[in-house]
Amino acid sequence: KVSRLNQGEISFIRKYLNQKMGQMGGVIEATAKVLSEMTNLTSLVLAPQLSQIEIRRIQIVKLSGHKALLIFVFNTGMVRDMVIHVPEELDPYELETLSNFLTDKVSNRRFADAVSAVREAAVGDIEAHRAFLESMLDAVQANIRPEAGKEVVLGGAKNIFNHPEYQDVDKAKNFLTLLETKDALYDMLSRSTDMEFTIRIGKENELSELRDMSIVTATYRMGDQKLGSFGVIGPTRMNYAKIISVLRCVSASMNEILQYYLTDDKQY
Repeated sequence: KVSRLNQGEISFIRKYLNQKMGQMGGVIEATAKVLSEMTNLTSLVLAPQLSQIEIRRIQIVKLSGHKALLIFVFNTGMVRDMVIHVPEELDPYELETLSNFLTDKVSNRRFADAVSAVREAAVGDIEAHRAFLESMLDAVQANIRPEAGKEVVLGGAKNIFNHPEYQDVDKAKNFLTLLETKDALYDMLSRSTDMEFTIRIGKENELSELRDMSIVTATYRMGDQKLGSFGVIGPTRMNYAKIISVLRCVSASMNEILQYYLTDDKQY
């Protein structure tokens, strides 16, 4: 049976996440922290991948001479930018016009689809700037990879020492070493994103370092779009009913907050 959180616990989670709402990175870090505080366990949060999210806006800002800053704003609030080479004759007004054109072509498209959409548009709609756009897209594809940056944010790594099972120095050391292996943690979390909750106990875990531990994960969304997953790692004797309640509340809070803040232009 899943235990219910009291109103104070629910309010704490919602208030904490709301306070950190500004950019996606703030929400991810806040989620890791609130999970570790509420459960006294080590928490993990998988940040969204560019391949999963849509572009909201593209902006090109002139820096000096041949340099400009290319900015991608995604529907999650995530921002990616890079310095690009631009023809010196392009003034700020023309770059703003190009920014609006690009935004019109790629808004609400996923990153991988956006590149091909701009290439097609450059052939007919804006032929005069085709060479520049082709060069820009080549630079984007070389420097911003949709599947790169397997970002896993941790919270409460030292909480493991609060549990008697991990007073053993070797056990604790092996666990902390595992937390440094972000690729393994990423793969573990990414496999959980198709289910609302995933519970792996002891030997059910694929990673040998987790064979005497449990990991409980949940997903978070923006509307119907799955963005990532989060969870906690701890001893197999953890209070599963309480953990599921915390994860359910955090998931619902994240979904609600992301939907409210990031489906319009409140932050711009």
